[in-house]
Amino acid sequence: MDILIISQDFPPDVGGAATRIFGFAKGLSDLGNNITVLCSNPIYPKGEIFPGYKNKSFQQDNNFKDFDVFRSYICPVKPSSSFSKRLLSYFSFVLSSGFYLSKLKINPDVVIVCVPQLFISLTGIKAKKIFKTKLYLDITDAWPESAVATGFMKRGILFKIAENFEKWVYKRCDYFLASAQGIKDHLIKQGVDEDKVTLVYDAADISLFEKSVDNTGLIEKYGLKNKFVVGFTGLMGFAQNPISIVEAAHLLSGYDDIYFLLVGDGGKREEAENAARTYGLSNIKFVGQVPREEMPKYTSLFSVCLIPYKNEPLFKLTIPGKLFDYLASGKPIVINTEGRAADIVLGAGAGLIAHSGDSQDFANKILEIYDNPTRGEELGRSGRDFVKKYYDRRELIKKLNDFLIHTK
Repeated sequence: MDILIISQDFPPDVGGAATRIFGFAKGLSDLGNNITVLCSNPIYPKGEIFPGYKNKSFQQDNNFKDFDVFRSYICPVKPSSSFSKRLLSYFSFVLSSGFYLSKLKINPDVVIVCVPQLFISLTGIKAKKIFKTKLYLDITDAWPESAVATGFMKRGILFKIAENFEKWVYKRCDYFLASAQGIKDHLIKQGVDEDKVTLVYDAADISLFEKSVDNTGLIEKYGLKNKFVVGFTGLMGFAQNPISIVEAAHLLSGYDDIYFLLVGDGGKREEAENAARTYGLSNIKFVGQVPREEMPKYTSLFSVCLIPYKNEPLFKLTIPGKLFDYLASGKPIVINTEGRAADIVLGAGAGLIAHSGDSQDFANKILEIYDNPTRGEELGRSGRDFVKKYYDRRELIKKLNDFLIHTK
């Protein structure tokens, strides 16, 4: 098949969306499909153009060998910017990507549009008309509910307009790829025919984490010899609430051999770092963003991995991509919210669940693994066995490929 994937986020952008869509492109390409990706110039999460790129109106990105990647203009916006400025950024890419569709010189059998922000679906709807093909909407967030949960929108007139727009978009899509059961339930609640929705979970890149790594340089760099390392990777945004990790580090600051290592970036990183300085913490380090291929070096350092979330009901429905990295790394997990992700952790026998919004319980669950390292190793092994059996990206992409073949 010839497949066009449209997504605002794509590596070197970081975060769950970019990782998921790269997995689609690479996996579908490996199965013999011809893949073209149309995405924005990379700015996420800092709101700055990545080194090595320019914010051109349209360009081909030759950093990818297995498929074609084309990028179009986006108005950079900082993570802390107002909702109106974020809308401006979203629509700048909608306009540029829609304008340059005809430049792609392709005739796709399938068009996949990837949300979290729903406005990019407008480009997908235009592509559907131009190429006379079916449109598949990949959804990882229940928008506009997610905008309310993260504090960017309040319930009111604007929210009602957004809800109507959501329903308008759904009527113009042929099929839907839902990243979690909660997302599928949301789609059905909005009137989407259940037969048009298939679950395509985020999954683990098993091959990435199977490789042996040398982390001695990192151990020396961060002084981690004989330390119990509490680790976090990925986006530090409004949903992830990294302040909860800082609070746990503060509660455990009396333990000389417990050290927190946070790998990633995002709109809430600065606030979290300021909180750590206010507490006067010396047991926590913010590493910043690292290339994804280096992630196994960092997870290999961890004694336990953290999944923090803001205490909002919506986030009980989501399944973060970092969960699968942690499972594939064979590390025990502590998550601070009940819900779908917690159900996977419990089903895998891979970790412990803290009460939502309870920093003390978050710290206590970390201590349970600290006090029983053998139990931690057992949880890690169980999680790795589970993810290999049920969430190997290669197998899930095969199912997605079959779905596309049978519905195109």
